[in-house]
Amino acid sequence: MLTKCAGLMAPIYLKRAVDALGGTVNESAVMTTVYALLLSGACRILCSLAKEAQGPCFTPIAQVVLQLSCVLTYIKFFATSVSNVSCPFPVVILVIQGW
Repeated sequence: MLTKCAGLMAPIYLKRAVDALGGTVNESAVMTTVYALLLSGACRILCSLAKEAQGPCFTPIAQVVLQLSCVLTYIKFFATSVSNVSCPFPVVILVIQGW
């Protein structure tokens, strides 16, 4: 959400900077341009940082989902296998305790 908002605001601030210099150039227009360019750059930096922060935030969740899908696939395979009569439910208990 933060990435999207910052990514959408950066061009808006850049447009504001260009529009401020479109008319008469005075001290107020220059200050407006400087502030708008600073805000545009800050939004771009925030967008990049928020995108980079997604990896560490969602990696543990992805790992748990992958482990759970592997365990469930393992159980399904051995539960339907003809050669193995028993289903290895203790594996599920050990994996859940490890989480």
